[in-house]
Amino acid sequence: MSITLPLAVMQQRLKNVTDLRQLLHDFTLATNRSPFLYWDAALEQEDGAGIRVALLDSGVQLQHPLLKGAQIHARDFTGSGSVFDRSGHGTKGATLLVGQTDLRGLVPACTLLVGKVLGGDRETSAAAIAQGIRWAMAQGAQVIALPLGRRQSSPLVKQAVHQALTKGCKIFAAAGNYGVDVCLFPARLPSVVAVSATTLAGVPLSWCCQTQVDCYAPGQDVFPSDLAGGSSINGSSAATVLAAGVAALRMAREAKMRDVDWLSSLDQTQFTGASSSK
Repeated sequence: MSITLPLAVMQQRLKNVTDLRQLLHDFTLATNRSPFLYWDAALEQEDGAGIRVALLDSGVQLQHPLLKGAQIHARDFTGSGSVFDRSGHGTKGATLLVGQTDLRGLVPACTLLVGKVLGGDRETSAAAIAQGIRWAMAQGAQVIALPLGRRQSSPLVKQAVHQALTKGCKIFAAAGNYGVDVCLFPARLPSVVAVSATTLAGVPLSWCCQTQVDCYAPGQDVFPSDLAGGSSINGSSAATVLAAGVAALRMAREAKMRDVDWLSSLDQTQFTGASSSK
């Protein structure tokens, strides 16, 4: 099922569209402690330019009006022969990251790498997930978001995760929506950031994981109800995408600060060609 709505209808109905940055600002005011996701006011000036983020999910509707103009590269690992997202789950995640129009994503200027690793019924294949992680790594992803998980571990996925972490990738994975005591794989792997969901006020959702959690982020009412067709992205899926988006913004800011530090350390004569000798 497609979640695409005619653009005119969306523009008419998106009067109460979520401002993601304001949402995270208010969330931080309500929580303001670890392990809750923290929004830094310094990130307001960042848009994710120069950062490559990978989203491994159910694919993406590349022609969706909210994604028009976004820099998206997509590849299918399910064998379906298409990156098209039938459930809408991956498209919603992509919009939270690189939405361009009425719903502006957290990192609208980043390059988004979408790996379709979930089938039409959202079945998770370990081989597809492992291939998606390796592809993202080969494409230079600095942040990988996995708004998915399995109860069973997989050596294939574990190896791919290890390789990505060794290369310096930050990996965020959904802790799960199967109750407070069930943390899914690969979120439960060491060095993977396990993300679970709360209300906008910071109250953990009773049906989401609350053990082995590294980060809590908003996971309810973060996507406008007028665009709620298709699979829900409520819960740890939405929380994972938001956490990955904030991490990408921080990377963009850190890169800029490094550039500033480097420039300030250079002697002015290196720009003018003048000699400093007397």
